[in-house]
Amino acid sequence: MRMKSSQNRENLLRDLEKSVFDYDGEKAVLLAREVVDQKVDLVSAIDCLTHAITLIGDRFGSGELFLPDLVGAGRVVDQAMAILEEGIRRTGQQERYKGVVVIGTVLGDIHSIGKNMVAAFCRAAGFKVIDLGENVSAEKFMEAVKNNNPDILALSSLLTTTMA
Repeated sequence: MRMKSSQNRENLLRDLEKSVFDYDGEKAVLLAREVVDQKVDLVSAIDCLTHAITLIGDRFGSGELFLPDLVGAGRVVDQAMAILEEGIRRTGQQERYKGVVVIGTVLGDIHSIGKNMVAAFCRAAGFKVIDLGENVSAEKFMEAVKNNNPDILALSSLLTTTMA
């Protein structure tokens, strides 16, 4: 019985990783919930997501995949990661991160592709990413820095009018 349970957990983690390659956010969310419900090691599940986005990032870097692939996979990882991180908070399991990144697009700018790419690469590199979204005020950035003590603060700006 123990072998079967272990095998089911391995299949679950493999399917979670595959959902990233399939750009299937709905499936990733269902699988992440199942990981939490079955009490699978949540850090291992996060490692699977990190592995998948790292491979996609490598393929993007080599020209095999393109920007929509990277953005799509990043969204899937974000959706599943939210569920797993909440599970970690509830269980008190220890998260293993190289550091913390607070990221957002500055006030007056709603462009998110570059920010999302950087966030995906940071996650793939093993950082916890706190994404504040787009059109973020300086006050919200300062609050996030106070609350999260990040190692990196990343501000995105595409419009020259928002650079100041």
